[in-house]
Amino acid sequence: MDTNMQKIIASDPSKTRVALNMSILSIRRNIPQLRNLSDWFIFTGMRHLQGLMGSLLLRFVQKTTPGLSVDSIRRGLQRLVDLVDAGVEVSCDFYTDEEKSEQPDRAGTKLIYMPAVPGAPFAVICAGGAYKSVYSVVEGFPVAAALNGLGYNAFVLSYRAGGQGLLPKPMDDLAAAIRYILDNAGKFEVSPDNYCVAGFSAGGHIAASLGTCNNGYMRYALPKPGLLALGYTPSDLDTMDVGTKNKVSGFLFKTMFGKSYTHEDVNNSNIVKNLNDTCPPVYLWHCEDDPTVSIESARSMNRRLEELNIPHVFHSFHQGGHGIGTGQDTDAEVWIGEMVEFWRSVGNTQGGS
Repeated sequence: MDTNMQKIIASDPSKTRVALNMSILSIRRNIPQLRNLSDWFIFTGMRHLQGLMGSLLLRFVQKTTPGLSVDSIRRGLQRLVDLVDAGVEVSCDFYTDEEKSEQPDRAGTKLIYMPAVPGAPFAVICAGGAYKSVYSVVEGFPVAAALNGLGYNAFVLSYRAGGQGLLPKPMDDLAAAIRYILDNAGKFEVSPDNYCVAGFSAGGHIAASLGTCNNGYMRYALPKPGLLALGYTPSDLDTMDVGTKNKVSGFLFKTMFGKSYTHEDVNNSNIVKNLNDTCPPVYLWHCEDDPTVSIESARSMNRRLEELNIPHVFHSFHQGGHGIGTGQDTDAEVWIGEMVEFWRSVGNTQGGS
């Protein structure tokens, strides 16, 4: 990024506008800035569904997630258009060709770079999708755009998803992506200190795993994150079916651990059972009316953080549901601002302006 890029990114919006009624396919056809990025809007490891994802209308996504603001999706995609027009190379491969040849499914990974201010801290964002898909268009790009507006650099991670017995591949992908960013902090013009990892639903489980003593940052020899920001995350897998309308645990656990998973498999990936005092600070939020992941999971996580005296904030919102990303137009729409204030307080640092 040249020295004038910050001003360009902040003040020169693209003439190309993303509309609310567009399908992903129409975006691919009509917005050339996003054509090579569209496969990462909703990535799925299930190849027979990848084509279907391209036909989705943005408004259809909202119908399947009633609390979701489609305008937040539009803002996220528009931010990408503006960055591409400003000359930013937003698409990054964090695995080498050799590493991809060793594990061909690594080709299903990507890192989308969304900078704001040179030298400011960065966040890595992991969207959810029940470990079957990665809904970056819903929870990745909109949150990154919001963080950009507050002066923080962001990276949206598309990790491996789909199949059965998936773990720990998504955690490996997150660790590899963080290492790649830190190794190239000068190139990306981001501060390597006090980084944040944010995640939602299954993506929140990946982010939360980074704070555990068995699958966390120490296992991967990474610097301790400055903050974990967890939205409607299945932090306590023992509570997955408590108070929910949809019984999702069997479906989810087969994807995570394989068809013949054991109680030990589940316990080893249960966040609350694998935390100690090395856990980074945590911003934790959840909606009481979540029909997919019970708020009891967040309450269990909150109790464990209190027991360990880990600096944290837990915000329970009355209304919003599940899969709402920025939370725009719901009770949860304040979460990003709250999270950033907490991040600043625990890290003693500021974003750019």
